[in-house]
Amino acid sequence: MNKSNQNIINFWKSNSGMLTKAVAGLLLLLALYVLAKIVWLWVDYSQPKTVTSTNLRTIKAPSKNKVNVNKIVQMHLFGEANAVAEVEEEVTGETNLSLKLIGVYVDPEEPLSSAIIRSGNNEKVYWIGDNLEGVGSSKVELRKVEPLRVIIRNNGRNETLTLLEQLNKDVLASGEKKDEEADSKTIDKRKDSQLARDLNDIRKKLSQSPQSFNDLAKFQVVTDNTGQVSGFKVAPGKDPRLFSRLGLRRNDVVTSINGQSLNSQAYWTLLDQMQTAESLDITVERNGRPVRLLLNLGTPDLNQPKEERKPDNRDLKIQ
Repeated sequence: MNKSNQNIINFWKSNSGMLTKAVAGLLLLLALYVLAKIVWLWVDYSQPKTVTSTNLRTIKAPSKNKVNVNKIVQMHLFGEANAVAEVEEEVTGETNLSLKLIGVYVDPEEPLSSAIIRSGNNEKVYWIGDNLEGVGSSKVELRKVEPLRVIIRNNGRNETLTLLEQLNKDVLASGEKKDEEADSKTIDKRKDSQLARDLNDIRKKLSQSPQSFNDLAKFQVVTDNTGQVSGFKVAPGKDPRLFSRLGLRRNDVVTSINGQSLNSQAYWTLLDQMQTAESLDITVERNGRPVRLLLNLGTPDLNQPKEERKPDNRDLKIQ
């Protein structure tokens, strides 16, 4: 063992009592310090905390949105008091104007809908609100476009113009009275002034071109069991609308005109009546039952040259 270690041992032996007391005093002070901290922590925890002004926060009550009652009233959620209800304008029926509806375009936005309408040889696209051309001095306005027809305003009246393709498919449709006419035994058209004018125009046309009957209707001979002509089955010609307005239906069999039975000379019988009579009383056989058609021709023009029967005894042209 070296000399330095020996000195340390000797110092410890001579001063061990004093060093022990010093270490014990330091440990006692440390223990007292820890105990004091614990006591103060317990006292602080057990005492109620006082709230100072620095810990206070002002809590504002949520502000309520103000309800604008006037705005709600103006919305008329339950309808407007004393409001005048819109009156839907009445549609009188199919127009008598010389117009043909070729096609339609129906847009979800109504002002963008359009229709192709033919007047004479001219076809034109019209939008809602446009005035139609080729109708003389009449003011005719396109009011509404529907899938199979349009509604036009003709001199203050709402009239329909049906799609030409639809008319060809359902040529015998004659408005709301179709079913009534089909079941009735007499169809009286004598009060239809427009139809009377159209028939008068046909009368004038026949005096110049007798074969123009084929524009009105197509004819097919019907014979009885003995082979004799008993009538003529009819079908629409070039103007299916006029055919329907006459009260005729496809496959009607015309058996007499103004009391005269039809035979192989039916063409001349009908032509004579058209040129001289003021009215027509036509008997047709429809579904096995007789039906009378009463038509007004107006006063015949006595100055109009009458078609003379030619020696070839020509009959009605059969289509």
